[in-house]
Amino acid sequence: MSSEWGSELGEQLIEIECEPGTYIRPGENMEYTMMGAYCGMFVVITAFALETRGQISSRSIGYLAGMALGQILLGIRAWHTGEWPFAILAAIWAGIALLAIAKPSDSEVEDSQ
Repeated sequence: MSSEWGSELGEQLIEIECEPGTYIRPGENMEYTMMGAYCGMFVVITAFALETRGQISSRSIGYLAGMALGQILLGIRAWHTGEWPFAILAAIWAGIALLAIAKPSDSEVEDSQ
């Protein structure tokens, strides 16, 4: 990763080389997958923070849906950038959360009756 400093309209410009020949300027050229990844990260961290503070159950629909949505968004970005181990992890994590929503455990079904 390298940085180049330049000047544009009297302001300093930072370019970060991500891949050879590919530069990202903070605040510019942000791809939709990157914005989605930031949203996904926020959702996952928020759900986890609420769960660790006892404000939401890790078996609740809100928590599981947040984890699934967040991991799907993060997984799309990982797939887009070719980060295969993280893409696979995100897909499995989202799949488990969606499965838990679709087929609650027997104890959860008994508790709701």
